[in-house]
Amino acid sequence: MRAQYYLGITRSSHGVSHTNSDTDGGLTARFIDYLILVIQLFTLIGLVIYVIKTWQIASATENAAEATKRSAELSNEVIREMRAARIQESAPQVIIYIDMTESNWALYLVVKNIGKSVARDVQFTFDPLLLCGFGNQSHECDIWFVNKGMRSLAPGQEIRVFLDVIQNYFGEMAEKLNPRLPTAYNVRVTYHGGLQTQPYVFDQVIDLSMFEGISHLEEQESKDTQALKSLADSAKRVQRNLQDLRETIIGGIPLRVPEILGPVPDSSLEAWKRRATAKLNELKMLWVNVYAGKFNRRIPLYMDNLQSRLSIIASQFLILASIAPTDLPAGVVESLSSIAAKLNELSERQFYIDGGESYRNFNDLGDALVKLTREAAEKIDALGNMMAEPTTTNDES
Repeated sequence: MRAQYYLGITRSSHGVSHTNSDTDGGLTARFIDYLILVIQLFTLIGLVIYVIKTWQIASATENAAEATKRSAELSNEVIREMRAARIQESAPQVIIYIDMTESNWALYLVVKNIGKSVARDVQFTFDPLLLCGFGNQSHECDIWFVNKGMRSLAPGQEIRVFLDVIQNYFGEMAEKLNPRLPTAYNVRVTYHGGLQTQPYVFDQVIDLSMFEGISHLEEQESKDTQALKSLADSAKRVQRNLQDLRETIIGGIPLRVPEILGPVPDSSLEAWKRRATAKLNELKMLWVNVYAGKFNRRIPLYMDNLQSRLSIIASQFLILASIAPTDLPAGVVESLSSIAAKLNELSERQFYIDGGESYRNFNDLGDALVKLTREAAEKIDALGNMMAEPTTTNDES
C-alpha cells in the first residue's frame, strides 16, 4: 500500500517536470525562429545594400572607362591636329591667279609658292581651257607651265607671264571674239612636297569680272590726263625754245647749225628760201613716202625713230623762223612756227592698245601737218622777186 503511494507520487512528480520542460522548449524554439527571422531580414537588407553598391561601383567603372575612352580619343585628336599643324607649317602652298598691272590694260598669269618648302611636280588643270584673244580670234594659250607643269617651285618664288589684254575680255573688242573669252576659271592645282606623302590638291576660282569697268575708267582718265599734260609740256617747250632763240639772236651770238645752215649762216632772202623749202620737202617726203601716212599697225614698230626725226625737224623749223629776214611777211614765219609746234606734238604722242584709235589720231594729225606744209611752201614760193636784203646782225657783240 505504501509502495503504491510512493509510486503514484513519483509518477506525479515526473508528469509535472515533463510539462514544464515542454513549455520551456516551445519558448526557446519560438525565440530561435524570431532570431533567425531577424537575421535573415538583416541579411536581406545587407544583400540589397551590397547589390546597390556593386551596381554603383560597376556604373562608376563604366563611366571611368568611357571617360578614359573619350580622353584617349581626345588625345588622338590632339595628336592628329598637332601632326597636321606640323605638316601644314612645313608644307608648300601653290596659288595661281590673274593680275592686272598699273597700266590698266595688261593681264598677267601669276603662280606663287607662299608655303615654307619646295613644291614638286606642280600641275594645273583649267576648266574651261585657258584662252587668249590675240589676232582677233580666241585660241588656247600656249604657256609652258600651264600645259606641262613645273618640276619645282621654291618657297616665295613667283612666276609672272603675260597673258592677254583686258580689252579682249570686256568692251567692243571682246564682242568680236568667237568664241568669247571666259571671265571665270575653275583651277585645280596638284603638287607634292613637305612631310606629307600624298599629293596636295587645291581648288580655286579665278574671276576676272572684278576688272570690268575699273580698267576702262582708269585707262580713259589716264589717257586724257596724259594728253593734256603732253600738250601743256609741248607748249612750254616751244615757248622756252623760242625764248632761248630770241635771247640768242638779240644777244648777238652767232648761230651755228651745220645740218641746215652750214658753218656760217647766210642771211640773204634767197638762201633762207632754199633752206626753208628744203626742210618742207624733207618733211613731206618723210611722212608721205617713208611712213606712208595711213599705214596702221597694232604694234609700234620703229615709231621711236620716226618721232625722234620729227622732233629734230621741229627744232630746225624753229631756227628757220628765228633767223628769217626781217622783211618777210608775218604769215610765213607764223606758218613755220605752227609746223614746229605740231611736229613737237607728233613726236610726243603716246600709243595705246585701244583698237587703233591712237594710231588713227596720229595719222590724222600728220596728214593735217602735210597740208600745212604745202600751204607754207606756197607762201614761200609766192615771195617771188622780193629783194634779197641781208638781215641786220650785231657783229659788235
